[in-house]
Amino acid sequence: MADEKFNLWNGKVVHDLEELSNALTVMTDEEFVSYVNSSKNDFANWIEYTLLNKEIANKIRNLREKDLINAIIIDFLKKQTSKMMIGSAKSFNDDALVKEIIRKNETFLGIDNSNNHDVPTIDSQNKSNDFQNNSDATNKANGAIVNERMNVKAEQKEINKKESGSKISLIDFTIFDKIKRNRIFFIGLTFGIIMGMLLALILVKIIFG
Repeated sequence: MADEKFNLWNGKVVHDLEELSNALTVMTDEEFVSYVNSSKNDFANWIEYTLLNKEIANKIRNLREKDLINAIIIDFLKKQTSKMMIGSAKSFNDDALVKEIIRKNETFLGIDNSNNHDVPTIDSQNKSNDFQNNSDATNKANGAIVNERMNVKAEQKEINKKESGSKISLIDFTIFDKIKRNRIFFIGLTFGIIMGMLLALILVKIIFG
């Protein structure tokens, strides 16, 4: 549009950020300082008030280096291009996915869209009924499997409980057996010590009269 142009010294005209970036690439320092200096920034004003891009205008308003201003503009353009490509690809994929789903459903139901007729055939109704019956059978089978798994888990839990009780009983018996053996050992040891002491006394009396 005519009111969006920016007139340069050399007679060339820029209309958007891409054209401005191309112009900055070949612009002389003498020409650049006529637009951007310590007292003004014509590019920032044009970008903010004509192109209505306040984000870039704020980023370059206090800059005085041509290459740095151009680098910021180029980075913005790259990001915009990337967003547009991603959006286009996503839109294309979404449309293709929707069309593929519709096509598969129509094929399954026997719908003929060659003449833009959306009336299901008798075969499509039969397939729909078969699909519903298969779904009910599948749900019943899944329910039976779930119940079977729950029964197996309950039986396994009961077995584990019994095994745990058996292990505890075995541990108690083992501890009791050890205590019993230790008790016999200590009694025997005590008896042996007493007998040894008696024999020692008898020997002392015999030797020393």
